[in-house]
Amino acid sequence: MGKDVSLKPTSLEGRICLLMPFNILATRSGNSAYMTSFAAALRAAGCRVDLVCFWSLRGRRPFLRFPKGHLAPYSNLHFRSCLRLGDWIISLNPLDWRHWLIRSGNRPRHGKDRLSRLGPKERKWLLRQVRRNDPDLVVANYYTGADLFAALGGPEGTAILSHDIFADRNASARALERPELAFPEAEKAEMDAFRKAGLVITIKDEDGATLRRRLPGLRTVTYPMTLPPVSAAPKTERPPICVYVGSGHAANIDGLDWLLDEIWPQVLAARPDARLRVVGKMAELRDGPWPARAEAAGFVESLASEYAATGVALAPIRLGSGVKIKTVEALAHGLPVVSTPHASEGIAPAPREVLRIAVSAEAFAGAILEALADPDSAASSVAARDFARRRFGFEEAGLPAIHDILTAVRIPDEPRPEASA
Repeated sequence: MGKDVSLKPTSLEGRICLLMPFNILATRSGNSAYMTSFAAALRAAGCRVDLVCFWSLRGRRPFLRFPKGHLAPYSNLHFRSCLRLGDWIISLNPLDWRHWLIRSGNRPRHGKDRLSRLGPKERKWLLRQVRRNDPDLVVANYYTGADLFAALGGPEGTAILSHDIFADRNASARALERPELAFPEAEKAEMDAFRKAGLVITIKDEDGATLRRRLPGLRTVTYPMTLPPVSAAPKTERPPICVYVGSGHAANIDGLDWLLDEIWPQVLAARPDARLRVVGKMAELRDGPWPARAEAAGFVESLASEYAATGVALAPIRLGSGVKIKTVEALAHGLPVVSTPHASEGIAPAPREVLRIAVSAEAFAGAILEALADPDSAASSVAARDFARRRFGFEEAGLPAIHDILTAVRIPDEPRPEASA
């Protein structure tokens, strides 16, 4: 590990090793965007960033392609039991292919300690990849990588990048009377992992405060979701098109069912010309019928094009924790958002023309109709983009947060020679 020396405010050089329990970088999801923005901010601050993926692609496709730009922040990439061909990685583990063919689509299993399932050879490989780059800071993406910290010498120079808190996610599922969407086994495993880390990096300040109350003495720093500037033109008119974007996460599917069954019929009753497009994996997982003028778009080639043709973005999510990154992305593209309190966590407060928050189905439908009838769509479009830039801009929010993180872990203030590959 790196030496414990003070950090000069103008010098942020250091070596960072990111540990991934599985390859989420190539998925089209919010957690992928958050991880990539974190790595990009480290690189922009002058750090060398290495990525070590210590679990195979089981549970997902055994062949994945990195979206454009995802590889840019990394100096070195290490994938166990995988072959990399340009932007593609292909599993060399026959079990991954068997699991994909037989069990594809099963619900992901959270809270399982993936490191404990690694054999001695795999664990040795993982430690070798980390040590060969002589990192100053080892960051586990999600809590499941924390068991490695003991083998690296303890909590000093280690951190967990926490996307959300399972305890809060489970509490919201129970409050909604959907206990099947909770992961109680993950709650204890997550807290145990946080105790092993020298630092926990949270996506919003509220998460840090929650963790410090539950674990007195825990050190936390916030790195918010950040986005590069979006150069979309302001909308001079608002088309009667709504969009709901989300992965196949259970909270997104619950929100989709609520939207289609209880909210959208009320919208159509008042605006028969309104249309709804559902974008992302969740569109394929809807079990019930689809109401009129609601379209399962699934994956699209360009979310930017989707946002450009849309009038209002929807976030009908009723459970979960963390920050709903698709809400931030929609605001950055100049779209007003109609949201639930859960989907606005870490984003609100915001001007009403930017973010309308509703609890009941009736109030949600009314907020959609209000947004579609906005008499000055150009002004609200500019307001949404300006709000997103101030709160979630890469330079405005990301780089200052990285400075706080590197100061907290006291990265060395002098560049070192490159580690051998």
